[in-house]
Amino acid sequence: MGAGTVAWTAAEHPELPRAVILEDPVGLSGTPEMGPGERAQAIQENLRDRATRSLEEEIETSYEGFDPDWARRFAVASAECSPNVAEIGREGYPSLLDEVFPKIISPTLVLKADADVDTRVKDLEVGDELPAGRFVHIPNAGHYILSNEYDAAYTIYW
Repeated sequence: MGAGTVAWTAAEHPELPRAVILEDPVGLSGTPEMGPGERAQAIQENLRDRATRSLEEEIETSYEGFDPDWARRFAVASAECSPNVAEIGREGYPSLLDEVFPKIISPTLVLKADADVDTRVKDLEVGDELPAGRFVHIPNAGHYILSNEYDAAYTIYW
C-alpha cells in the first residue's frame, strides 16, 4: 500500500515531491474483487497464519529466493505488523489510482510487476493518465520488484 500512499500524497500535495517512483502499486482501476469486509477478513487470516510460524518458517514460506538479509527484514516486518492494518483493508483506498494519477504533476516512474497481456494493456491505459509519467512492466518481476529484478528495474532511465 506504500505506492498508493505516495501517489495520493503527491496528488494532494504537489509541492512536496520533486519526482515520484511507485513500485507495483495496487488498486489501479476498477472495483476491487473483494468487498471491504472480505478484505479485512483476508488480512486478519493472513496475519494469524504468519503469527503461528517461526521466523525461519516465514522466510522459507514467503520469501524463498530473496537475498537472505532482505528475507529476514521482510519476515520481521511481517511478524511485527499490527492487526490494525486489517482496518485499512476494510476502509479501502480513498480513491482508485486512475482517479489520482491525473493530479500528479511531478515526474513519475511506475514500475509494475510482470503481468499477462490484458493486465498490461489496462495498466498502460491508467499510466497514460500521468501528466509527466512513464509506466514500465518489469519482465519476470513479482510484487517486490526491486528485490526480484533489481538490475532490470535499475536500468530504466528517464
